[in-house]
Amino acid sequence: MSYLLCYNVHMNTFDLLRFADEQDIPVYDFKTGNKKAFCTADAIAIDFNRIETERESKAILSEELAHVITGSLYPLHYCGNTLYRENIEKQERRAHDYSLKLQVPLNELKIAISHETSDYEVAELLDIDVGTLHDVVDYYKRKGML
Repeated sequence: MSYLLCYNVHMNTFDLLRFADEQDIPVYDFKTGNKKAFCTADAIAIDFNRIETERESKAILSEELAHVITGSLYPLHYCGNTLYRENIEKQERRAHDYSLKLQVPLNELKIAISHETSDYEVAELLDIDVGTLHDVVDYYKRKGML
């Protein structure tokens, strides 16, 4: 499987589902109980009925895709054990960073920044919230790409 990003525009849920399909990662619409989504090493389950907006759908799906693609997984029993907190945080951070790249590729961010004057305008153009925009900018800055 090739996990190279080949998109030059920000993703929406449909684009992310197509990307998942291209990577042979099945995404199931699944009633999940107390979580909106979860993943295994090779599949994703999302309760789309519990998701309220396109932005939320995109953020959740990109995060679960990132967990699968980067292999940022951990056993469920780690969650209740404080000894594994650092391991969980590392896996979550790794998946979150990749999720940001899925939602907003670098060239799209640069284009949006060059066309808009405020954080709110840039976020709106990219169809993300301002908090996600700050995370995206921070990620690309940490990587020396912005």
